[in-house]
Amino acid sequence: MRSITIALFMTVVMFSTVRAVRGQAASAVTTDTFRVGAEQAGVAYNHIGKGRISYQPSGGKSFRVSVDARITNPQTEEQYEIRLALAFVLDEQRLYLKKEQSKSFFSEAARQYAGRVEALCAFAHIVRITIPPQEGREPTRTYVFRGDEYTLLYVPTERYKEVTLIESGQKVAKFFLCRDSVSLPVQIAHFRLYPGEGRALRFAVTGPDGKDRGCSP
Repeated sequence: MRSITIALFMTVVMFSTVRAVRGQAASAVTTDTFRVGAEQAGVAYNHIGKGRISYQPSGGKSFRVSVDARITNPQTEEQYEIRLALAFVLDEQRLYLKKEQSKSFFSEAARQYAGRVEALCAFAHIVRITIPPQEGREPTRTYVFRGDEYTLLYVPTERYKEVTLIESGQKVAKFFLCRDSVSLPVQIAHFRLYPGEGRALRFAVTGPDGKDRGCSP
């Protein structure tokens, strides 16, 4: 009888511990700061803005992504301001934005890019928590978001694992994963947003010293 009591006690302790760990994982928030650069008409601009992005699993299939960013157009001095707190659900290959639980602000200049920015936020989280396909395996993963098909194309390079986000044949974003990052969440060194017209915004993740973090530990 004593051994049965001990076994039951240990089972309860183990179950409680698992629930506590799951609760901690569901509420854990990871925040990255970034520096914004741009490429326009063959000219590179390295410091046109900054901001931060936070990722938070919400338990089960849900997660949240928050962004606070300010960017200045280097040619027109136009200001782009973005403040987001977005709630998503990923059900197998279908992704949903929970509008009733989300808040978003886009300045007038940034409003035209709202759809692409929201997609970038969602897939940045998905890329972080998904084990990349092994070399030689199918390099794509396809999702449906807002009725449109989005594809993640994984291409390993000497330095990174590059993941391109494609919607209806158009490149929306690209994530540069640290090639040596073998555990989840996968470390993103930098990412790009393609707002159109041949332009690219580059978001370099920075460390506590303000310098580009790259793929350092």
